Amino acid sequence: MTPDLFGGIAALLYLAYLWLQLRSKAFETFSNRRVAAFALPALLSHLIYAVFLIQTEAGIQLTAWSSAVLVLWVATALTFYLYLVQGYRVLAFIVVPLSFIAIGGSLALPMTHNPPIEQTTAIVHVLVSMLAYATLALAALQAGAIIALHYRLKKHDATAFIKLMPPLQTVESTSSWLLWLGGALLTISIATGFIGRWDFVQEGNYLTHLTLAFAAWFIYVALIAGQLWFGWRGLLSARLSLLAFAVLVLGYFGLTFIFGYGT
Repeated sequence: MTPDLFGGIAALLYLAYLWLQLRSKAFETFSNRRVAAFALPALLSHLIYAVFLIQTEAGIQLTAWSSAVLVLWVATALTFYLYLVQGYRVLAFIVVPLSFIAIGGSLALPMTHNPPIEQTTAIVHVLVSMLAYATLALAALQAGAIIALHYRLKKHDATAFIKLMPPLQTVESTSSWLLWLGGALLTISIATGFIGRWDFVQEGNYLTHLTLAFAAWFIYVALIAGQLWFGWRGLLSARLSLLAFAVLVLGYFGLTFIFGYGT
């Protein structure tokens, strides 16, 4: 089986899941067993495809598309976990289409070839960075869902939306551990970035990447401290989470698209 076949299988399963989910009345008839029946083979195919994309004969190679495919695999796995364990349904309607787009884009569009990553520390940096981006992406999507919920509540049209979310206490606790986990992974990512690529720090592109990563890290630290000591919740917390992730995305994916430069 070729790598593209695994990507195609994952994309088709994600598309079938979305189609069946959207057809179910009020999204209530799609049982956890049926979700798992789509999620497990889709995630397995997605993972195999992601590994084939980044692991080449020359070594580990990252492009914007392969990074997106890998990050979204982690985000999708976490999304299905939250769906099955906590009933957090709304995130699946955002993350699964993004995974479909990332896989489809990587299959349809030509891939650039960046220099392979050979150092062990650099490989650790890449893997931790992917985990951090995925976790914080999920936190940002959750923040977007919270903002959307507040907007619908003001419009007195939140009944259907509320059915897609767990209780508010669960939403807040999930947001907290995603931010803590993502913040810790981002800290490790920045540290290993310095250790593994110190000789590149003076390069213009990589220096800009680190500067934006530090800016995002500072916002996340301020947000976590605000939640811990000042009780920041709701819209303030959600907006800061979105701001921090926007800076983080610009620091990596934006520069990768502009310069063709991997982490």
